[in-house]
Amino acid sequence: MCEVDTSLTLVGLAGSELLDAGRAAGLRVAGEAFADRAYAPDGTLVQRGTPGALLDVAAAVAQVRQLLETATVCTIDGTVRTVQAETICLHGDSPHALELAQALRKLFPR
Repeated sequence: MCEVDTSLTLVGLAGSELLDAGRAAGLRVAGEAFADRAYAPDGTLVQRGTPGALLDVAAAVAQVRQLLETATVCTIDGTVRTVQAETICLHGDSPHALELAQALRKLFPR
């Protein structure tokens, strides 16, 4: 058994076994949703090399809006899946990261 700082929060893919393990270890956890990635029907992220895996700005903003309003996402096959997330990840290495960050900021009132 390892020692962990229980004042920290373990962040991981919403609905993942990682978060279940963190809870079982007595950690605070936060489910993470992804703004700029497509979801597979099982709740995982679509592999980056798969067509449609990376969302453009408009699709990412729509996905985050849906997450905020309904706690759901449309998966790559069109099914709707519940995603209980406390954080939203935006990948800074995508070509449109700045534009997406600016667009997403408008969804969060001050």
